[in-house]
Amino acid sequence: MATVKFDEGTKKETSLDLLDGEGIVFVNPSTNSVWRSIGMKYWYITLVITNKRVATIPLQPNKKNYPVESFYYKDIEGAYESQQTTKESENNFSDFYIHLNKGGNSTYVEHKNDYGIFTIRKEMSAKNIIKDLLGELFKPNAAVAATLAMTKTQASREEAISRGESHYTVFTPNYAKIANDAKNKDYSKMAHNVMRDQIVELINQCAEEAKK
Repeated sequence: MATVKFDEGTKKETSLDLLDGEGIVFVNPSTNSVWRSIGMKYWYITLVITNKRVATIPLQPNKKNYPVESFYYKDIEGAYESQQTTKESENNFSDFYIHLNKGGNSTYVEHKNDYGIFTIRKEMSAKNIIKDLLGELFKPNAAVAATLAMTKTQASREEAISRGESHYTVFTPNYAKIANDAKNKDYSKMAHNVMRDQIVELINQCAEEAKK
């Protein structure tokens, strides 16, 4: 079993133990905060989509010991966008939720009268804006990127596999396409509601693939 770390070395650092044959398809970018809510309870999370499940990992300090949740695709009836009650809220937050069929193996088996919500907020602080601008300024061109890619050694490849990087995970052809499409999208530049819609579509694509 491999363990993959996210936002390593920062206050948001989290980790996930991967299942056999599991690889990462999507992780919410650090420019967005994501939190999970059930009723009046809510907590900040790292949202991870793999080829086997949707996982939520509580950020530290996790004083109430919220668990790592796993929503397995075979249990998912569907993911859906949710509308905010006011226009002001809609400008700041975007919600979506997952309906699960009863009797599955997921951590929290939700149903239509008692579902949890995932909320996404875009954190466009001055620090993030400067970071984005610098990232564009110093982004390597295609030739440099190709050269860097070719210098990867077998050791670095094995290290990447141990971290669960989807680039080195052997997906089925359809999952490989889903993962590659997700990898080529810059979610950090998306508005929160656009990112929400992309995540909902991604979850539904993975769930449909798992049921084939």
